[in-house]
Amino acid sequence: MNRQSEMRVPHSLRPPARRSTSLRLGNGVSPSGPEAEIVKVLLVEDNPGDARMIREMLAEVKHDGFSLEYAEQLSTGLERLAEGGIDMVFLDLSLPDSRGFDTFAETYARAPQVPIVVLAGLDDEEVAVRAVREGAQDYLVKGHVDSNLLVRAMSYVVERKRAELRHQHVRIQDPR
Repeated sequence: MNRQSEMRVPHSLRPPARRSTSLRLGNGVSPSGPEAEIVKVLLVEDNPGDARMIREMLAEVKHDGFSLEYAEQLSTGLERLAEGGIDMVFLDLSLPDSRGFDTFAETYARAPQVPIVVLAGLDDEEVAVRAVREGAQDYLVKGHVDSNLLVRAMSYVVERKRAELRHQHVRIQDPR
């Protein structure tokens, strides 16, 4: 069963404005300033309990800064990434249609500009570390994360990726 849903979730650390991110208020109206920016997060996770846990952790923090979309399979998540507008991905490594490092590698190959946080079980931690060496922004071990750590990781990941892309842009413009 492919299921994709969207839910607005709060956060306490608002990342700086980004031009390519859609801006909207709670009522769907575009604001004039960056203070109402929504960071679109794609959660690719087949376990409904783990997905619910992440949603609940994000809902614990009081702010309207993240919009969460959910896909149960890698194929569905990749389709959503191809549509554009996703600012970061939480990626489970054990999905019905993909397992292990290949899950990360395929996602990264399709969307290298989008920061990816690998969600690992205790038995996947070694693979998660490899994914970070190969381009993932971070990894989190399921069951060892609370809402504050999750939101802080999200904010840092988005900012690190933005800084990396700015640095690449400067190098391209001034290749000295």
